[in-house]
Amino acid sequence: MVFQLPDPTQHLEAAKASHARTAGSAADAAAAAASAASEMPLAVQIEHLALRANACEARFGMDAERAADVLSNLKLGKFGTGKAKSLDQLSAEVQKGSAQLMLKEDAHGACQPVRVVDAILLRLRSEKVGGKLLVELDEQYAPPDNRKFDTNRLPGLKRERNETPKESIQRLMADKLKMANLTMSLNYDKTDVYTEEKESESFPGINTLYRMEIIEGYITSTDIGIRAEFELDEEAGTFKVTDNKHNSRTYGWLTEDQALERQVKLHGGVLGMLTMPVLTPVGAVMSQTSGTMQQRIAEVSKKVDSFFAKDKKLLELEKHVANVEAWSHTEPSQTISLLRQDWAKRRYVANHEQHLREFTKVLADVSRMQSCINPPGLQEIPSCNERLRRLEARSAVAVGTACKLHESVAKVAEDYHKAMIGLNEQLLKWDTLLESKGKK
Repeated sequence: MVFQLPDPTQHLEAAKASHARTAGSAADAAAAAASAASEMPLAVQIEHLALRANACEARFGMDAERAADVLSNLKLGKFGTGKAKSLDQLSAEVQKGSAQLMLKEDAHGACQPVRVVDAILLRLRSEKVGGKLLVELDEQYAPPDNRKFDTNRLPGLKRERNETPKESIQRLMADKLKMANLTMSLNYDKTDVYTEEKESESFPGINTLYRMEIIEGYITSTDIGIRAEFELDEEAGTFKVTDNKHNSRTYGWLTEDQALERQVKLHGGVLGMLTMPVLTPVGAVMSQTSGTMQQRIAEVSKKVDSFFAKDKKLLELEKHVANVEAWSHTEPSQTISLLRQDWAKRRYVANHEQHLREFTKVLADVSRMQSCINPPGLQEIPSCNERLRRLEARSAVAVGTACKLHESVAKVAEDYHKAMIGLNEQLLKWDTLLESKGKK
């Protein structure tokens, strides 16, 4: 079976054309509404404001005041303590473009504020075949902060605005790893991409959505001095680097098993990045009116509900307008990325259809054999291993005691031998004396 997959660029061009037509018609409608608004009574204008407020609340899952309440839940007392960074650092990274504050829409249409970070990670090996992995072990902030904590992660950094993966890796090599004098081979065509959402240790109180891209490569330098500088050929090589901000980090060369023991995430998903959630900039949620005007809007919103109940087309029209607004807040680069990812997934499934079907059968067999995979006998192996270790320890103690006993017995035997020799010599002397007395 062969799937005819559409070119993502065609989707993009069609989306742009549709968006342009919609934007043009929306602009005409807005102009007509503006001219008609001046002729509307104040009560009708208030009803329209209530309609827009209710539509925004239904779309975002919260009004502007509740969104502000969620953002105010940031644990300000923890900023600048432990692993947490300061509020100034959060403001600086948002202004720089290395992070964004956005609203993430869930499956039910509700939105929560998240910090979105695009990051580049480097999975670097000391050799092409059988080489060890470079892992960041710990980090210490510059004085007078001097806080230090374990990191156990692949080396990486946040991508800045309009920065390519290659430019990010070059900046990582020059600023954080100080490996500009090392030659290496990096593969920018085949990368691991995945997303991960968790509460940030750097900024407590707000979830962070990490969009990770892993670049893989290996060291090709053969210069003995350079390899010794970074302890590439040592059994447990480590080295420390101080960056331009005077923060120091310790890096080590670990085997894959050692990295997994430290819970270092080395790989992304099998099919690449999962479908990205709908993200909207926090600035898109406009502040609503307050005080008596808000109360007035709440009162007349009940009347508006009756209009929606009479004519269902009004609600359908509002939903279409909301969809157009969502497109207007979507960044072009994000749209292109989503289309390319969707196209790549479809192409992967089409090219590996037979393999995926066989893999499904294997998974079914594994599911049927699940009861045999980990029987009770295998579950007892770790405890048996521990008992064997205790027996080995006891055997070592017994061997040591036996050696000491052997030494003591050997010494007693030697003393006994010396005593018998002395006794024999004395008896011989007495025998000689008796013989001499007998002759006399």
